[in-house]
Amino acid sequence: MPLLETWDDVLREVAVGDVRLAMVMHAETVMDGCRCTPQERRGARLLLAGRANGEIAAALCIAEQTVKNHMKNVFRRTGTFDRTQLVLRLVGMIDGG
Repeated sequence: MPLLETWDDVLREVAVGDVRLAMVMHAETVMDGCRCTPQERRGARLLLAGRANGEIAAALCIAEQTVKNHMKNVFRRTGTFDRTQLVLRLVGMIDGG
């Protein structure tokens, strides 16, 4: 985290944090509504953080093919077709399908 030297720096960081928090809260609401499993949710959170399937697999101690299966389920449950659409759906930039 960068050194916050002025109040403007502090306020800017708070604003960015608020946006991140709002995005995460929206993603959780979407996943609640779509009835994602706990493991699907963990994978989707990591995908939202920009992780690749191999990284998600390593973080969750599962096979990469299992990650792909979970993501297919999340796509189906959220009405999305790919990673980009899913991220946009989770952060509230597009509505569900």
